[in-house]
Amino acid sequence: MNTIERELDELEVSHALDLKRSEALAKIASNANAAGAKDMARKLGYEGAAFLNPPVHGLSHRKEAKIRFYNIDKFPREAIDHFAIRASSSKNPLVVARFADIVWEARRDAGFARLAFSGYLDSVAIHRKELSDDKAWRLIDLTDAVQRAVEIAVSLNDTALIARTERVCVDLFAWLDSMNEYRWGLEIIEALLEMQKRVDQDSLKQAYEFAQKALSHLVSQDAGNYKLQLDYAILLARLSQSLGDTASAQKWRKEVPVILAREARTKEGLVASFLYQQAAKAYLDLGMKEESDEMIIISQKKMQGAEFQKIQVPIEIPKEAQEQIVKRFTENKTPGGILVSISSSLELVPDYEQAVDIAKKTGGISSVIPFMLYEGTRRTGSATTPEEILQVRTARQFSMNCEMNCSLLLLPILDKAVDLGCSKDTFVSLFRNAKGLNPDRIELLGVGLDRFLAGDYISCIHVLVVQVEAWLRDLLDNMGGPTTYVKDQIVHVHTLGTILSSELIKRALGSRVWSYVNAILNDDLAFGLRDKVAHGLCEASELSRNKAALLIHVCLLLSGVVPVRPQQGP
Repeated sequence: MNTIERELDELEVSHALDLKRSEALAKIASNANAAGAKDMARKLGYEGAAFLNPPVHGLSHRKEAKIRFYNIDKFPREAIDHFAIRASSSKNPLVVARFADIVWEARRDAGFARLAFSGYLDSVAIHRKELSDDKAWRLIDLTDAVQRAVEIAVSLNDTALIARTERVCVDLFAWLDSMNEYRWGLEIIEALLEMQKRVDQDSLKQAYEFAQKALSHLVSQDAGNYKLQLDYAILLARLSQSLGDTASAQKWRKEVPVILAREARTKEGLVASFLYQQAAKAYLDLGMKEESDEMIIISQKKMQGAEFQKIQVPIEIPKEAQEQIVKRFTENKTPGGILVSISSSLELVPDYEQAVDIAKKTGGISSVIPFMLYEGTRRTGSATTPEEILQVRTARQFSMNCEMNCSLLLLPILDKAVDLGCSKDTFVSLFRNAKGLNPDRIELLGVGLDRFLAGDYISCIHVLVVQVEAWLRDLLDNMGGPTTYVKDQIVHVHTLGTILSSELIKRALGSRVWSYVNAILNDDLAFGLRDKVAHGLCEASELSRNKAALLIHVCLLLSGVVPVRPQQGP
């Protein structure tokens, strides 16, 4: 037996975590290629790629954002065929689960779905047994396995598989409780709720009792774990509803703004204002207007004076901002993994409808008083009707939310990626896999990213603004939409506003990302960077780190957009 075969045999029986397995496969593939075994090296390259980018989001987020568990688009048919052989022959549950699931995603063959299901549930026992080997990642992979097993069981509508997963979930509650590892119970409860109509009421009761104990433990710690408290309060409301206890469901819903306000009291300035806004919205959703108004008043006070001015100029990053969210995006991830997390998540994209709600609820008498619009000392328009005034207030509120999200969440996450070694090449590697992007643009995108990393935000913005506009035009062109028109026998390029108004672009981006991109690039009432940069309407102080980071965020979001041509009628 030669060295390559021996290393493959050792790896086949290993329970190594995904990244370590991917690195080992890459090394063996390189050795195989050097030895002239080109076919083996290519197939090992496919295997390494399958383990390089594991799933980065939980079940509920994938459903909301319509993200697949695996990105199968990067694998050619030869790779899928190879994975099918490996899934059928391997005895290692971690290997079987990964390869069978990719084949299931590609072929929708129920036989491979069942193989993947068994591999996932068998891997739960492996992760429990080897918990001492990188505990955090073992627990992440364990909860991913449970959630994916649930998705497959529900997709197949197989009551036997659902019952088997239910037993695993209930068993995990006791195990996690024994270690005080309540963080990971969130994903297990989420998995159980996905099957709620088909699981025993006793299982839901056990989940409810575990969640109650978890929330009580988290509150008693007084360790700033407010995000976990919030998640458990939301799950307790859902569990109560599933158990038919509407009174308890309402009680837990009321706990949500209480937790938000509790955290807000530990913060100052922008962070506190943001949290009080969230609490105000939560109260309003419950019909508790008096409490909502109280939160809005406190939020506005936190934004007064110098703190409000920070929104108009580059913001110094508050290191304590939204620590739990930042940690979730960065903990135990490679720089590339962090970028993948950002590109496939809506969590860092502000909700435009929330800005509309706040603008409506906080307008008061100012919502009916006409006023002039200025950029510095330049008059740009006026708002005279209630509709125009609401549009302006909403755009400004949304801009403020974007700035706060950028300062409190996006920049700390990007900073962490850079600390871990993220470079221009890390971004470029992700963009090379982007669908609908003209490869010729990647070099210029790299220049913009290089300028950002060097602290030259003015150059970064000037490069990225036009490249993002071109990227959107590429997407529309790939979907068969018109990007040019003819006038006076001359071919003209459609404006960015026309590109963004296309229904094809709106559907491809989704309403939340579309509102974000439109505000940053096109809407003059918000950021409107495209025209301001192209027509020289920005002062140097306006071309800030925040603006550059927002453009990079747009690039990352666009890298995950897959252009689909509409089906032609008969």
